[in-house]
Amino acid sequence: MAVSGTEPASLDRRDRIREIILREGQASVARLAAELKVSAETVRRDMKLLEDSGYIARIHGGAKAATGYALPHIDLRIGRDRAAKEHIAHLAAPLVEPGMSVFFSGGSTVLALAWRLREGPRIDATTVMVDVGLALASGGQTEVCLCGGLLNAVSRACTGYEASEMIARRSFDLAFLGASGLDPGRGLLGPSEGHLQSAQTVRRQARKVVAVMPHSALGNEDRLQILPLNALDILVTDRPPPRDLFRALEGAGVRVMF
Repeated sequence: MAVSGTEPASLDRRDRIREIILREGQASVARLAAELKVSAETVRRDMKLLEDSGYIARIHGGAKAATGYALPHIDLRIGRDRAAKEHIAHLAAPLVEPGMSVFFSGGSTVLALAWRLREGPRIDATTVMVDVGLALASGGQTEVCLCGGLLNAVSRACTGYEASEMIARRSFDLAFLGASGLDPGRGLLGPSEGHLQSAQTVRRQARKVVAVMPHSALGNEDRLQILPLNALDILVTDRPPPRDLFRALEGAGVRVMF
């Protein structure tokens, strides 16, 4: 990591700050100062240097991962908002009927749904995420097509040309999509061109698209619009969306379940 200030102790501390923020998505100045046993002012100076280098973005009271680095490892996301994700899975599962062809994107909320569906009903499932494929296959009730492509070690999902080509050769009764954010004006948001390409291909191939997202993710921002609101049919979440988003969803004809 090349940032200004070359003292070994300072570089080591900045590396630790960077690793914590990129791993967890964000961290407060107070938490980092306590963990690293330095002053809050020292942490703020380090954050300024890391921000200048493009690794993080400072926010009130701390910093978050900069766009392009903002997706924490799937193992960390699985444990977050677990009750909310299980509630979403409980609401979304009845949308799946026996014999359907169903697409599952990557993401921890979609994974919670896959675990819910592992015992049935019997469906023809397609996914880009290794964990989702294993969960669905573990019950012995579902035939799973795991799309190939460029495997992202953080998300354990495949993206790129090969994944989109496999998706484009199939048609779906239902598609479940996770996302990093949902905005009243920009719609469903994601961090990469790969997410954009996959989502748009899925939309063309699916009769109905369902976004599954915990309430905590609804206000998040990210780099790319992967689908406009009117490309969604249903949003399944765990609490009522913020008022402006709820109105935008209603205006776009999106059914909201919570």
